[in-house]
Amino acid sequence: MTELSASEKEQPAPWLTIVTAVKDDPAGLSATAASIADQDLDEVEWIVVDSSGPPVTCIDAPEPLARISRLISTPPEGVYAAMNAGLHEARGAFVMFANAGDRLASPHVLQAFRSAIVAQDPDWLYGRLILEDSRGRRRLSGEFSYPEEKGRRFRRGRFPWHPASIVRTRILRSSGGFDEAYPIAADYRMMLALSERSDPVALATPVSVFRLDGVSARRWRESLRQAYRARCEVFELHGWRAAAEWIRSVPVFARSAASRSIGRA
Repeated sequence: MTELSASEKEQPAPWLTIVTAVKDDPAGLSATAASIADQDLDEVEWIVVDSSGPPVTCIDAPEPLARISRLISTPPEGVYAAMNAGLHEARGAFVMFANAGDRLASPHVLQAFRSAIVAQDPDWLYGRLILEDSRGRRRLSGEFSYPEEKGRRFRRGRFPWHPASIVRTRILRSSGGFDEAYPIAADYRMMLALSERSDPVALATPVSVFRLDGVSARRWRESLRQAYRARCEVFELHGWRAAAEWIRSVPVFARSAASRSIGRA
């Protein structure tokens, strides 16, 4: 990992750190970089955690990759390990994760977050996602009632996604970051832990464009199982309470199976 220079250590901490994990995806990194470069990056740190071999970035990278504050090289141990490495090094009061291929939805996203922080002083905030499939087709993620979903223990899969959220760095660290025992659902488990500490502030506007070609989209059955296990762990459900939670989760499995069967027809 890179060390901070003496001048960097003397600078005031930024209000935000953006962490981008990348592995063998130079085109995705370039797309993410272009969207970040469009933002107001005053007092914003951008850390890229590169698990590629060889690294996809270089010293001679043109704009907007030259905006990278720090480049960290890590072994290829999974996306959540890379995100945790960035979290460990983050200097910002808040942290946001925009991995290679993710793009911020407009040049005003960071300003919207900062204005909400000044006005309401929350521990975490989230907005909506623009979902993009492998053919480039897009749709806006659906609106949902956070209090209602929290009352259902988020079992329906409607929750603030990490590419559209920012969290106080110290809160995320004290919550354990991303639990790598959940290789698909670590972001979901992290959100459950945050929901136990405080409720977020919601932004009505889209925050990020998110590619629907990740592991959780392909391995949806395992994703749902890990989500159930995370709820039992975070909410301390045991015995008959865990069994009842499983029974309530069955319709979610059924709806997911039906929607994917219809999609293949």
